[in-house]
Amino acid sequence: MPKFDSIYVTVPLASSYNGSYCSFRSTEINLQLPLTAGEHKITTAWVDVGKLHGKQDAVLQARVTLWYKYNACENTIILCSNDLESKDSMLLTIALKGTPARCVQYTYAEGIRQYLENGNWNTYLDLDTGSQASLYETIKRVNAIIIEAANRLDLNVIELSPLPSKKGFNEFKVVYHKGIFFELYDPGKIYSEDHSIVHIDSVFQGCGSFSWNQPLANVSGSTHDPKPIDPQKAGNTRYSSWMDLWRAYWQNDPPACSSYNLFGFKCTGGLVGGHVYKGFQWGRNYAVVPAGADYVYIIPICRGHNADYHVQMMPFTNQHAIALANYLKK
Repeated sequence: MPKFDSIYVTVPLASSYNGSYCSFRSTEINLQLPLTAGEHKITTAWVDVGKLHGKQDAVLQARVTLWYKYNACENTIILCSNDLESKDSMLLTIALKGTPARCVQYTYAEGIRQYLENGNWNTYLDLDTGSQASLYETIKRVNAIIIEAANRLDLNVIELSPLPSKKGFNEFKVVYHKGIFFELYDPGKIYSEDHSIVHIDSVFQGCGSFSWNQPLANVSGSTHDPKPIDPQKAGNTRYSSWMDLWRAYWQNDPPACSSYNLFGFKCTGGLVGGHVYKGFQWGRNYAVVPAGADYVYIIPICRGHNADYHVQMMPFTNQHAIALANYLKK
């Protein structure tokens, strides 16, 4: 059960802007996201936020539409990242007050889009490129505020994200045996007809993040760490599996174990991509995660932490993570 029944935030609906064709005044609204099981779509009420010059100073209104999903059993909230192009992505709608004329601004691409047959009214916004940039930054900030608030409430937060096009990521594939997750694909192996090989997106859900003081626990039964061939290296050097997947997504090398030498534990060995979940019970720092769960994360931890299921972990700084979907199950 969640510790809170809702997420409460104050978000911007418009930022102060004064251009040749339109103007906005700084405007904020209060939002409530109920933490009840299932999918939610919230559309706020219209609020006056500015004026459209050259059209009898017509009043401009704005509202926000957002989607999220909450799983009460897993205490997990799933939201769209700012980069995800989806029908569920957050959007800011701008309207001429008292008319059906509207246009929308999404989080994933700068530039307004016509929502209805509006005539030529939104030409004013098209001409005023500064206003478009202001709307774009505003809706991205709304999404960021909600995600930050969810992280502070000790929820498992998953941001649905597009698959990155960064070099090396498309080399990752996963293998299923009779419909059950088996391992990361190893080009050096010969698989039977009972195996199916698909792209990593079958288990990749998006990104997550942990605050510096978030208790973490090892996932029991996740120690198998296959090593696919690295096509960028000579001599068939192998990847370090989940760790290299983390590197391929975030495009950097972690400075140390995410829980480096905390609570008197001495970190040992190199880094691996550890399977973790949020939470900790003293003396039992591990979980048996149900197949198909959506609250398993990959973060860099040392081999010492990865092999010890009875030690408390906690990031020593804010930590990026990869969120896995349908864990151990196709």
